[in-house]
Amino acid sequence: MLTNVPVSEKNILADVPEAELFALLVLFPCNVRILQQLHVEGRRFHDLRRWKEAPEVMNKEPRSWNRDGKTQEDFYQVIPANQGGRVRVFEAPKSYWLAIPMSQINKNPNLVQNPGY
Repeated sequence: MLTNVPVSEKNILADVPEAELFALLVLFPCNVRILQQLHVEGRRFHDLRRWKEAPEVMNKEPRSWNRDGKTQEDFYQVIPANQGGRVRVFEAPKSYWLAIPMSQINKNPNLVQNPGY
């Protein structure tokens, strides 16, 4: 119980908006649990899009170990990954959507392709 704590320190979350409290107390632990259970299922890209975290995560410069290192110390140096000229870019809002297959668009003339595809 918080009987010995001054009144000003009892409710440190009093000024936090309700939506942010929900995210902190409910959604974040759920996201962590999902990552623990499904970390090798190949769904991380879709989770990042669903949680609106993809721009921060996907637009970072890729890094890797030094594959050309001859010694253990050289190999385990983290360096920028060589992507062979390819740049990984997540463009919001386009990258949140997927392309609608042409076979589906051909079946339904009222269907319109998602922007950017």
